[in-house]
Amino acid sequence: MTSRFLPLLTLAVMAFAADEDALRDRIYTRSGPPIAAYEVISEGAEDITFKVTAQSAPSKRKSREVVRIAYAGLAEGQFKAGFDHLMAGRHDEAAAAFSRAADGSQEWQRVYGPFLAGDALERAGKFTEAAAAFGIVGSGPTFEAHRLRLDALYRQGFALALAKKPEADKIVATLTELSKGRIGIPADARAHAIRCAIAVAKDPAAKLEELSRKANLRIDETDAWYHFNRWLAMTFRTQGKVREAVRTVDGMLSALDKDPALAQASQVVDLRLLKGSLLADTDPQAAIIDLVKIDLLPAGTVDQLCEARFLAGKLLLAEAKALESQPDTAKDEKKTAFVAEQRATAKHLLTAAAASSSSKPAKDEAAKLLATIP
Repeated sequence: MTSRFLPLLTLAVMAFAADEDALRDRIYTRSGPPIAAYEVISEGAEDITFKVTAQSAPSKRKSREVVRIAYAGLAEGQFKAGFDHLMAGRHDEAAAAFSRAADGSQEWQRVYGPFLAGDALERAGKFTEAAAAFGIVGSGPTFEAHRLRLDALYRQGFALALAKKPEADKIVATLTELSKGRIGIPADARAHAIRCAIAVAKDPAAKLEELSRKANLRIDETDAWYHFNRWLAMTFRTQGKVREAVRTVDGMLSALDKDPALAQASQVVDLRLLKGSLLADTDPQAAIIDLVKIDLLPAGTVDQLCEARFLAGKLLLAEAKALESQPDTAKDEKKTAFVAEQRATAKHLLTAAAASSSSKPAKDEAAKLLATIP
C-alpha cells in the first residue's frame, strides 16, 4: 500500500541529488515557489517553524498552507539507504534502515523514521509491526503537537485493522473523540476509513460502497487520502468488483491531474500500473495505453517498471497473435505489417522486463514469454 510519503520523499531525495543548493530543506506550499530553509526546526499542528539562514531569527508558516516538506537529510545516511531498499522492493531492509534513522537527534528524524518504517512494514504485509512503528508518532506521548500526529494515528489504526487486532477499535474511538473538538471532520473521516478496514477484516465480501462514502478524506489530506483510496481500489479488485476499482483509480488520477501542487509522478506511475492490471482482462487496449505511458513518466521503481513492461508486452503479443490468426491477415499487407510492429514492440518491452534487476515474478514470466517469440 502506498502513501503519499514514499513518492514525496523519494522525489525529494532525487531532487536534492541534483540541486546545487542541496544543504537546504524545502517547504512546498499550495501557492508560490518552495521556501528554501536553512533548517526546519519544527512541524507543529498549527505552525511550521524554520530558519532561512543560520543567523536569522525563526520564521513561521501556517501548517494548513504547507503541502509537504523535503528535508535535505533524506538524501543521506540511513534515510537514503531506506529509499534505495524501497525502490528495489526490499521492504524489510527499508524498514530497518528507517528505524535506525529514527535515532537521530532532530525532531524530523524521530518522526519521519518510524513513519516510513511503518509504511515499509505495511508494504511487507507485517501489519502488527507496522502499527507499532506508526504508534511511536501516532499514540506515543512525544509528538502530540506534531503535524503528522493525526496521519500516524490513522495509519496505526488501519494497520491494526489489517492485522485483525481488536485494538483498532480503540484508535477509532480516539479519532471519534478528537472529531468532537478542534480537529473535527478530518479525524472523523479517518475513523470511518479504519472502520472500512475493520469491516473487510471481519467479512472480505463487505459492501464498501456505502461505508467508504463516510470516509470523505480530502485530496489536500494527501497522505490519508491516497493511502485509503488505493486500499479501497485494491479491495474492490479482490472482491471481483473491477468496475468499482477502475472508477476509484480514475477518480484519483483525475483529482491529481486537477491539483498539480499535490500530484506526484510516483503516485501516477503506481495508479497507471494498477489501472492497467485492472483493465488487462476486460479492455486490453486501454490497459496497454496506461501501461506504456509509465515508460514516459519521470518516476517509477524497478518493480513497477518491470511489471508494467511485462504486462504491456504480454497484452501486445496476445493482440498480435489474435490478429495473425484471422484468415485474411496474411493477404493484407497493412495487417501483416501491424502484426510485425506489435510483435516487435512486445519483444522490446519483454526484453526490458526480463533484463530488470527486479525480483518480482514478472521478470521470469517476461523471459519465458520472450522465448516464445519467433
